[in-house]
Amino acid sequence: MPPKNGNNAAFEINNEIRSVYEYCLAAGLTHEEIVEKARPLLQPIQIDEWKRAFLMILKISICCIALSYTLASDTISRSILTQGRHFMFKLLPMWDWTDLYSETCLLDNPFYLDEEVYVVDCQACEDVYDVDYLNWTSTEEISQLYLQRNIPVIVRDAMSDWPVMKNSFTILNLTDEFYHLQEDICMFQSNLRLGSHHQLFEKLLKQDLQKWYAHWENCEKSTQKLMRKFYSRPYFMPGTVQMTESNWVLMSSGYNGKKFKKIDAMPSITVMWVAQVWGYNRIQFTPKKPCHKMCNILEDTLEEGEIVLFSPAMWSFSYLPGDGTENLAIAAGGFSHFS
Repeated sequence: MPPKNGNNAAFEINNEIRSVYEYCLAAGLTHEEIVEKARPLLQPIQIDEWKRAFLMILKISICCIALSYTLASDTISRSILTQGRHFMFKLLPMWDWTDLYSETCLLDNPFYLDEEVYVVDCQACEDVYDVDYLNWTSTEEISQLYLQRNIPVIVRDAMSDWPVMKNSFTILNLTDEFYHLQEDICMFQSNLRLGSHHQLFEKLLKQDLQKWYAHWENCEKSTQKLMRKFYSRPYFMPGTVQMTESNWVLMSSGYNGKKFKKIDAMPSITVMWVAQVWGYNRIQFTPKKPCHKMCNILEDTLEEGEIVLFSPAMWSFSYLPGDGTENLAIAAGGFSHFS
């Protein structure tokens, strides 16, 4: 049925073009030859379509730039955040979005294979109430008894030859190198109300701080490389574990807190170690779903010269800075799939 509402002309033109196309096919021309012959007629139409697409992209780009400049205004961005927060609270009775608050991704990537923990894996930690201590261990023992079972373990003899363990090394040495790099860091957390981590380094160099803690992840190449020169791969780490470039710094002085501080590792990290350079930290492992109801929360003290090794896929790691002392710990992660 021919279209109505004034579209008869377009319908007739379309029929004419189709008739010409079918006539050319009947005359022995191929589809490619027909397209080549019709190029002078089709090219202006294609150019017009390209122009319309370019103008659309240009308009969208201008809108995005204008929006970014608008959000860059502190007053406007705070107003939008405030209104958005009020809206989310009003939405709560109709949709409980709190489960999404701690998720790293809103949509699952079907091509991303994360280390999954199943209920059957929880049997390994169901009767674990303490963290084991080891000396003179081996990669085989670590792999078979701890990593493959996702059980935390503390190794006491793996740091003595690290550069960071020299008596001449202090927090000021580390701070001075970070300060002169002037690079960004990630996941910075502290009890100090500072505008940036650079202000923390400045105050540390001036020795103008008391009762403080701070931790962060080194996510820039330069800061990762800087930190790696102070430690080496632990001798007990199995060869199947590939270390990531990121590393963490945990330091404090005279801080007497009560709440454990959580360290969030990337989902791709399946193996993580935390090494206590000096001082001590209380450490806590909280089992993640689906093992949170079967396995126990583990707590211990990480003393100077000790490394704790665990699986972030199974456990959430938190620490509480040792009170009355100066404490420094470093951490790094890796990934592996054990058979």
